[in-house]
Amino acid sequence: QSCESGFVKPEKQLYERVEKISGYKPANILFIDDNASFVAPAKDRGWKTYTFNTNDPDASATLLHTGFAL
Repeated sequence: QSCESGFVKPEKQLYERVEKISGYKPANILFIDDNASFVAPAKDRGWKTYTFNTNDPDASATLLHTGFAL
């Protein structure tokens, strides 16, 4: 959880910590959030990202499920 890291979205240190702890390369990390300002730093780091549309969650879930959104 981000509260345990001492950093919060969209602080770049949080995203760096995820990479370090997970051991995954940025291109192998998928980040989903409904706040575009939280998604942007992850995308800038080379992560796969998706901004979830809370106004149309069914459509967002379908796009994610089919892989179309990525």
